[in-house]
Amino acid sequence: MKQSYTDYFRSIDTHSPISSEFRVRTLSGALISIFTLVLTIYLIGSEYTYNLTPTFLDHVHVMPQSPDGLE
Repeated sequence: MKQSYTDYFRSIDTHSPISSEFRVRTLSGALISIFTLVLTIYLIGSEYTYNLTPTFLDHVHVMPQSPDGLE
């Protein structure tokens, strides 16, 4: 027996708050589960990208004792 797409999405529902014998899997719960998974992956990936990308800062230090004024 072949499942329809809505039945497949309902089987993905992980946010059902009651015990398994009374659990009813819904399409909206499955969509929330998929959205949460995608958002979690995106946020973790963006944090890795932000924290592992090198940042280059250019600074000029002025020394008043030097004749040129630059270090």
